[in-house]
Amino acid sequence: MELDNLYSNITFISSFLFIFLLLKIVKRWRCNYSTINLPPGPWTLPLTGNIHQIISSSLPHHCFKNLAKKYGPLMHLKLGEISCIIVSSPEMAKEILKTHDLTFCNRPNLLLSTMLKIFPSQNMENIGGNYERYVL
Repeated sequence: MELDNLYSNITFISSFLFIFLLLKIVKRWRCNYSTINLPPGPWTLPLTGNIHQIISSSLPHHCFKNLAKKYGPLMHLKLGEISCIIVSSPEMAKEILKTHDLTFCNRPNLLLSTMLKIFPSQNMENIGGNYERYVL
């Protein structure tokens, strides 16, 4: 009697978690692609993104070259859950770094380094401001 109760509780909780996670993934997937104006890119898988396309070729830079021929010098790839913008021409890179320099001057916030306080004496974050503009 107690085992039947236990199994029904486990079944209920696991099915609830499955439905919750499925709805969360679908909501995140819809929100990411409907609100952000991203450059073109190949189709993605829900959890791995475009990693399967990069791993399928023996040399990753050949894969990027083929994707650049198909989608242009600026393309969007998802590496796992992380969205990446790939710039594959020097002219496009120069234009982006000139017009959006303050956007790209900061390092990403790494959750692990924040939690573990790795290298507290070293400055791991570069906050863009006027000082960096005049020094460089």
